[in-house]
Amino acid sequence: MASVHPPASAHPPSRDQGLDLLKALSIIAVLLWHLQPIQLVNVQNQVTRNFSYFIDAINQQLFLLAVPLFFVISLHLFLKKANSNSQYLYTRLTTLAKIFTFWTGFHLVFYCVTQLILGEASGVRSLLTQNPIRILIGLYPSLPLVGDSVFYFLFDLMCLVGLAYFYRKVQAGKRKIFSILVIVASTLYFEYLLLTGQSISYYRLDNFFVYVAVADLFTTALSSTTLSSTTVSSIAQTPAKLSNSGIRSYVLGKFKYLSLALFVAFSMQDIILRMMVWETSLYGRASVLYGCLMVLGFIYPMQANLQNNFLLQRLAQNSLGFYALHKYWLYLFLLLANHVDSWAFLLGGVVPIVPLIVSVLVLIATTITIDLLKKTPLQQFL
Repeated sequence: MASVHPPASAHPPSRDQGLDLLKALSIIAVLLWHLQPIQLVNVQNQVTRNFSYFIDAINQQLFLLAVPLFFVISLHLFLKKANSNSQYLYTRLTTLAKIFTFWTGFHLVFYCVTQLILGEASGVRSLLTQNPIRILIGLYPSLPLVGDSVFYFLFDLMCLVGLAYFYRKVQAGKRKIFSILVIVASTLYFEYLLLTGQSISYYRLDNFFVYVAVADLFTTALSSTTLSSTTVSSIAQTPAKLSNSGIRSYVLGKFKYLSLALFVAFSMQDIILRMMVWETSLYGRASVLYGCLMVLGFIYPMQANLQNNFLLQRLAQNSLGFYALHKYWLYLFLLLANHVDSWAFLLGGVVPIVPLIVSVLVLIATTITIDLLKKTPLQQFL
């Protein structure tokens, strides 16, 4: 059987534009989820109720895809280099541990200092009574107004990297079948929990084990450099159209419409159950799993959309910085907003303008902070 190898670029890009596009869109989703710039009050008629349902659907069904996508991207980058190299595993885990230790330490210091300044010494003393495990995994202490720390992600990522290393040791042919079985089993697990009224805490690893399998399938698809002539002819009619992007679009796109259909079906289920005040998990849902697969299939091949977009490139290159820092600025600006006696409203008194202003200020302050930190030795943690 004839085979074709994609031509090598004379000047290969230093960064994977497809991954950068995924990272940029994911960090936008994280920021919108946490900042909640559009909030509704005085929801009294059917129009505003429908708008409220729409915003909730966007938040729950789209923005929550960001964290699983970040797991897949990080695991993919690890799997590209790991193979059976235990030294790289050690290097990767050491790097993640340093970043995790720095940010969880910073979070503890920030919490203690701000609470003492605000005269909330009882909050600092309460650390002694909190579950130490939740502090060690980067979850607590919770900041007033903005909630838990986001650094559970780094702890979970270290666990998943270790799992991915051993997962990769399974023979390639068997691993592909096993990965599909893991996705099916996870779907059944998530559905069982959902339909029995159980939920998984958002930081638990059983939300995310399946993304080791997803990352492995993603990595395997992108490393497929030999295609038959029949496959090539189905990608493009002329040699000029045959490119790495075209091949990747074909490989990733074979199941993207199935993922889209399943995402829509499971999302409709989620929306209906939430309207019935049904308890659902944030991440442990089939809609989140297939939404992640859908985004990988549809968005990753759209690499050209990033090349001339400065904003998306900036977000992608500083995604960890935005992820780590934005909640601290959000907390500080919300403290100031609490002293505003009267709020202006948009859309007939339904949408308060202060959350919009706070969101803009958070983005500006976070961007400036990242730029300043990148000029210091602390840039290694960004």
